[in-house]
Amino acid sequence: MPKANLLVPEGEFAALTHCYNLERCGGTGAVLGIAIGAYDRALEYVQTRQQFGKPLVNFQAVQLKLADMAAQIHAARLMLYDALSTAEGHYPSPIKASITKVFGNEAAKYVSDTALQLFGGAGYLKESGIEQRYRVVRGYSIAGGPLDIHRTMIAGWLTGQRFSQWA
Repeated sequence: MPKANLLVPEGEFAALTHCYNLERCGGTGAVLGIAIGAYDRALEYVQTRQQFGKPLVNFQAVQLKLADMAAQIHAARLMLYDALSTAEGHYPSPIKASITKVFGNEAAKYVSDTALQLFGGAGYLKESGIEQRYRVVRGYSIAGGPLDIHRTMIAGWLTGQRFSQWA
């Protein structure tokens, strides 16, 4: 590759990887916002949608789903705040960034999937806004490194080993 096409000087790619840790947290913030939007839409829907003469929110199964969705959002928000507030040199630690990405994306997938379930067939309609949130969240779990790659990196940091997937 011509030297003019290099993003960083030869041998200094590791310095660039710190930017990825910030990007991973930024992506988590994006999916967290999407999850909050899906939750808000679902909460509004179950309070107005009637089944058997009463709002869906009156059913215990729906209440449990709402509580789990709120807990996932809250935990992801705290994890993101922790990763960013303890950042050194303007960049979060690699392990906190990866843990935050994995948990935040899994939480957002859970929340958007549960919102889709609460909407039923109406959740597939563009007018609901739920189907698009689900698709976008799913894409974020791939962007910036798939979640399983981050899980492998986390395991490596926890055990002090580097796990090569190509050996």
